[in-house]
Amino acid sequence: MLPLILSSASAMTLEVPELARGEVATFVVTGAQPNRRVTFVAGTDPGNGPCPGVMGGTCLGVLNPVNMGHVSADASGRAEFTVTMPAAVAVGDYAFQAVQTTPVVQVTPVVEAPILWDMAVGDPPLIIGAAAGDGDYLRHGQTVSITRTAASLPHLQSAVLLKLSTELPDLPALTTVNQLETYTGGTITLPAWTGGDHVLGTIDVWNRSRALTLSAPLLDDINTIEVDSSYPVDLYFPPGARVLVNLTVSGTGTGQTTLHEVVSVDYLSQLHSAPMPILPDLTSVNYSLSVSATQQTALPSLTTHFPQLVSVGYVVFGSNPVLTDLSPWSGLLVTQCQNATGGAIIRSNASLPDCDAEAFIDAICPLNQGYVGIDCHGNLADACTGMGVCVP
Repeated sequence: MLPLILSSASAMTLEVPELARGEVATFVVTGAQPNRRVTFVAGTDPGNGPCPGVMGGTCLGVLNPVNMGHVSADASGRAEFTVTMPAAVAVGDYAFQAVQTTPVVQVTPVVEAPILWDMAVGDPPLIIGAAAGDGDYLRHGQTVSITRTAASLPHLQSAVLLKLSTELPDLPALTTVNQLETYTGGTITLPAWTGGDHVLGTIDVWNRSRALTLSAPLLDDINTIEVDSSYPVDLYFPPGARVLVNLTVSGTGTGQTTLHEVVSVDYLSQLHSAPMPILPDLTSVNYSLSVSATQQTALPSLTTHFPQLVSVGYVVFGSNPVLTDLSPWSGLLVTQCQNATGGAIIRSNASLPDCDAEAFIDAICPLNQGYVGIDCHGNLADACTGMGVCVP
């Protein structure tokens, strides 16, 4: 947030940098008398300050002034004053002014600027709750938990972990969030939070209250998305968005998760009893599409959940005690077999007979077609015999 400069007729001007506890700050004056002393003053507020005798009747424009120090202007009339802000200084709004008393008295306009603070690694979470002003001057947060929509965080620029138990308040200075956790429903639109080139590290949705619609129109890439929801979750991204690492739906929640405009995911996992997510624009899963512990006897329809999907590295069917039918996904696996670009892992499915798994693989991808990776073991042993990858 830019400092507020109050009007003055002085030729001298004062530039105040961003100020924070414990940090070095350089104040700059221009238009001073060359090679003469310039004194820098801080006050609690702008206003009719004292009129020191050395100023010949001219008065300061700050209340409760403190002399921060002085330097000499150079030959061009520029003076730079560098000081370390005290680590224990009270955060809040301050007023600053510079003064020159020889050969003539002149003062700069008063500049108002806040002194901010940063959370340190290991600090306990900061909960922005019922009390007003508890985050007013926070600049960089570690774990920041927002529990009221009217929260005031006007200077917050970044957070390692931002937790939302309410709808998103106005965060005008925020540019970087490494991880977002939301525990609420409703409608949330994310501004341009970036971890570099419009990348958000992680979005975690833990929703037990109501349906959630979350829009991130400026997030081209997201590292990780994790969803555990009892209610529908719709996530909207710009066209061509990518999940660079993991997309995981898990837990015992029954809410359907839909990701719009995402075209690429590295690892996609369905765990526990969560419904398979719907990605209507997904074209590729670069490494693995994993279906594990789903409690479903048959796989969900590809045309319903991934109608545009054409490329998968590995498909993993694992640790499902009731899975008996792989045929809904045979088309995808055939495509991968023909392209010789991926593989299948079929393991630890207690109700899936070895013979059925073997027949499924042999039907869609005979080994002589060059299917590059097949791992089939730990399924239901039956009377199947012969040579193959699933037969014990």
